[in-house]
Amino acid sequence: MSSMFRTFVAISVSQATCRSLAAMQRALAGRGFKARWTSPEQFHVTLKFLGEIDAAAVDRLVLAVQEAAQLRRPFELSFQGVGAFPDWNRPRVLWARVATGSDALIDLAHGVEAATVQAGFAPWDRPFRPHLTLGRVKEIGTKIDGAEAERALALHRAGPERIERLEVYRSRLTPQGPVYTLLAAVMLGERGADAIP
Repeated sequence: MSSMFRTFVAISVSQATCRSLAAMQRALAGRGFKARWTSPEQFHVTLKFLGEIDAAAVDRLVLAVQEAAQLRRPFELSFQGVGAFPDWNRPRVLWARVATGSDALIDLAHGVEAATVQAGFAPWDRPFRPHLTLGRVKEIGTKIDGAEAERALALHRAGPERIERLEVYRSRLTPQGPVYTLLAAVMLGERGADAIP
């Protein structure tokens, strides 16, 4: 029986950026937001979520991601301020806003989408919006003003840093939260991928 991998394509960020993003989390928590906060070592920007795929298809996925990556150059990425999905009236996801590199991320995500669909994977069922998830809201106190929190955190920054590679991850859901395993890393602007043993 074949095994199934829950997979996604993303870029990760440096430890320095992670520390700044964690400061945004603390600022939101200090304003009363109760969320399941993303662990700083798991911060990433998802470019495509594929869901469950057969483990035998991982190599085909990596080749598709490689095809998208080789046509794009490294770029600068930074974050500033926060937002909420779907909005501050009904916040479910709290996220860091992309300040620098938004156009490059959109182009990269579209390239990954086109290459993976051409390789036989299902299209992603939602439009790509550049962001980094800080936490998922469990409950909001009635006195919390999300729009005010957005204004207060408008100057909080993380980065900039140079993004040079795409990554393919496996995600396993556990009672303690998701566990991510790096399957492969693909350098932007180059052919070839580094498989992770």
